[in-house]
Amino acid sequence: MIRILKIPGPSAPARKARLERVAAWMGTRGWRLTDYADEARSAMFERPPDATRLGLLDATRWLPGPGALRPAQWVTTLRADPRLFVVPGVVLALLVGLGLMLFGPRSFNVAELRREAAARNWYVVTANQLNVRDGPDSRRQQVGVLYKGQRVLVEGDVNSEWVRISIPARGYVAKAFLDPAPVQAEEQ
Repeated sequence: MIRILKIPGPSAPARKARLERVAAWMGTRGWRLTDYADEARSAMFERPPDATRLGLLDATRWLPGPGALRPAQWVTTLRADPRLFVVPGVVLALLVGLGLMLFGPRSFNVAELRREAAARNWYVVTANQLNVRDGPDSRRQQVGVLYKGQRVLVEGDVNSEWVRISIPARGYVAKAFLDPAPVQAEEQ
């Protein structure tokens, strides 16, 4: 088994020192340095066929092989070996399938959805222009503007003058400029 590693460094002595550290680390796992090209900044390590098998979580198992990438792109990162994406890909597919089973498409009753929406706190803006503020006070910073006839969802009363809204913007508006939204007729 052969593995190619890129040995980065600003100068030849720095790369040589890094190569010695990498060779010592790889040596503890049964790999030996067989070739080093300073011009390409890459080193080739070989593991004899009679060496013990690599465990699934062994870091050297996922290093790129000689044919994995072009020599200019040899890297030591896990992205270099496409085998790494098999297990996460299967896990992701299982999670997506489980999510679809639990939270997948459901049939919706339009009349029921409208009744539910009517039960929520929908209001209509009565002022020509209504400022949305970041707090329940007219001196607080303006974070948006609502216009006459626009529907808003009120999350709750803050005090007798202000309400907190969440749709179409998050913030606070003066309660005096809102009227309850009329319930729309159900479709037949």
